[in-house]
Amino acid sequence: MRGWETVQNRPQKPKAPTSTAKLIPTKYPQAEREVTCHFQNGNTDIANSIQSDKTYAERQAVADTALRQVNTALVDSKDVLAPLFIRARVTVRGSIIFTTSNAQNNVVYEHCSTIIADALSYHGKCEKVEIGKRFSQFLLHSVPTHLSLPEISDSIATNYPQLVQGQTPRWLTPTDGREDKTNSTIVMTLTGNIKKASIGRQNLIVCNRECQLDDYISYGRSTQCHNCNNWGPLRHRSHKTTSRIE
Repeated sequence: MRGWETVQNRPQKPKAPTSTAKLIPTKYPQAEREVTCHFQNGNTDIANSIQSDKTYAERQAVADTALRQVNTALVDSKDVLAPLFIRARVTVRGSIIFTTSNAQNNVVYEHCSTIIADALSYHGKCEKVEIGKRFSQFLLHSVPTHLSLPEISDSIATNYPQLVQGQTPRWLTPTDGREDKTNSTIVMTLTGNIKKASIGRQNLIVCNRECQLDDYISYGRSTQCHNCNNWGPLRHRSHKTTSRIE
């Protein structure tokens, strides 16, 4: 019989190395887009009669027909394998709004505007096809610089689940511009064509800090900052409203 010393001195098998779990990148939902078709007033049925005097069922019947017509025209005219739109609806003012399919990620809808307008020609003259944005961007001021971007993103998602983020937030200024600052500004990207007014708030609570919500205005050579009066990329040093020279 082996004694305690024998068991105690028995060589131990080397432990298998523990594998570190790989981080799974965050998957954000694809953003649906809206394509709005505006018709001339005064000379078409849809502009004159598809308004408040029509019931929801009557407007929906018009939308169903428009959805079939446009999807058929796009499949026949473009190199697509499936219909581009999954929904259509008619407003009381006579516009038709199409909702895009997430399955078609690489479609440039701006290139389809003529086909869409022609497919709806039985309604009359389509004077404008407006392509909705895939993402909307906003600024959040007074965000503590010691926070990591994933922390900021998680806090926004937890506190405001109705705000669907299109990507992880990013700092507005480069690293060297934040070295001596306790607070700075991030760019928050939300899916869909969202206006600040529709969010309904002037401030967001992020990691127990109150941060001011502001519109994000992309800059270019034709952009002037109302704060420092500089043109072009220098505007990112200020947070005032900017203007453009068209």
